[in-house]
Amino acid sequence: MSSDRLKRLKELKNLKNQSIKDNKKELYQDYEKKKLDLNKLQKLKDKKLKATEELNELELNSKGIDYNRLKNMNYTISQDEDWNLKLENDKNVKDMREFQNYKQLAEQTYLKKLKLKSKSKSKDSNNDDDDDDLKNYEIQIRLYNDLKKLGYSEEEIITKLTNDSKLNDLIVQLKETDEKSYKKRKIKSGDDGNDDVGFINDKNKQFNDKLNRHYDKYLDDLKDDIKRGSSI
Repeated sequence: MSSDRLKRLKELKNLKNQSIKDNKKELYQDYEKKKLDLNKLQKLKDKKLKATEELNELELNSKGIDYNRLKNMNYTISQDEDWNLKLENDKNVKDMREFQNYKQLAEQTYLKKLKLKSKSKSKDSNNDDDDDDLKNYEIQIRLYNDLKKLGYSEEEIITKLTNDSKLNDLIVQLKETDEKSYKKRKIKSGDDGNDDVGFINDKNKQFNDKLNRHYDKYLDDLKDDIKRGSSI
């Protein structure tokens, strides 16, 4: 290949590269120009809109009409629905947060009561009310542990045990059944003694079997309560 031809090819290559650079530069300049034009156009639109609003405000005020009040009334249906939806969502978030806090408070309160009853259990007392409280505590703590073993969550257990009506009915029913059964056994054995310690020990031995006979009814009630949304 002759030197002239090589020189010519080199010149063509340089021209091609320069052309590419020029094209890129031109495209960039055109892009910047259009971007600048768009910015100018938007500014002009904003100025025009502002001037129109100011003119409308002057005209309405001259007629004794409150422009700002009228402007605030000009919500579209869509804007109003969006705003109401936002308020509702905010309320739901707030309610859910309060609900979670309430569940935590209920759990803490319940566990605190159990702790206080546990302390009172260790104290000797001849008061019948105190004895009833201790018996109720024993039943309640057994219910708590057994429900836990059955796989119920903390919230479900607390819902059950803090429902005073159902809990008291269960306690009364179990106590009455225990006392009647104990008296019958005492009569059959010919023992007329009145040993409270023996009664409690005997009652504890019978407790789990009796409790199982009551579980189906009360656990079904608990499930229904949860389904109806009556949990804490």
